[in-house]
Amino acid sequence: MRCSEPGMALWFAIVASRAPGRRAWVVRPQENRMRLTGILNLLVWAVTTHAQGLVWSTDRWAEHSEVPGASWAIAFDHVSQVVGYPPSADTATRIFFMTLTTNDVGRTFFTDALNEPGFGGFIASLTDGTNGFIRFQDGSTGAWLRQSEELFLGRSALSPDLAGYDITQIGFRVNNFYDWYDSAEERNFRTLNYSLGFYGAPVPEASTWVLLILGGFSILSFGRWRRPNQALQRTQPSHHSCNRGVSRAGSLSLSR
Repeated sequence: MRCSEPGMALWFAIVASRAPGRRAWVVRPQENRMRLTGILNLLVWAVTTHAQGLVWSTDRWAEHSEVPGASWAIAFDHVSQVVGYPPSADTATRIFFMTLTTNDVGRTFFTDALNEPGFGGFIASLTDGTNGFIRFQDGSTGAWLRQSEELFLGRSALSPDLAGYDITQIGFRVNNFYDWYDSAEERNFRTLNYSLGFYGAPVPEASTWVLLILGGFSILSFGRWRRPNQALQRTQPSHHSCNRGVSRAGSLSLSR
């Protein structure tokens, strides 16, 4: 077999590319492609995968006159404008439709798209960039407390809702829930202190995707530019040879 044959040429290219005094072999083109592909996949993962965490939280309270020890029906929903009277629940955006007792103090309830039919509608309205209204059902079917997103969430007028976030879960925590008697009014009251936590991650901006695409093309172009140069360097004759009969002009042959 002569050095010009494919198998021998590949072997000679690998051996000849080893620089004097270095222990490591030059990386093969296949390994270069694998590394470039791995870097590109890592960039895609970094953009599309976001750490799910607490995006925003708000502390609220509600209170009304109630018989001590009675349960309290609650719910949240979202409306875009003032609704008629008496108000009724918007089932397309209603979440946390449940009954509370004083024994629920310290508990946290979670809702998401899997266990709440109105979760998708509530999140869509919560992230549309407008200052809509969040309502809380206060103990009875017709008692709804309404506030704008800016006031309910405690945000600014420039960014009243959670636009720009991918909200995947909401947590409702009962911080305190107790009965008490007002001697001045001579009646019983019930007070609920609660907090809402919104969990998710920022949505990647369009500029981030543009930078990712440009970076991917740059990496692939760099890999294509390196491969012809490496192939040219490997085929040039050097002090390595198949045998002692290799000519200095660069021809490779095996002496018989």
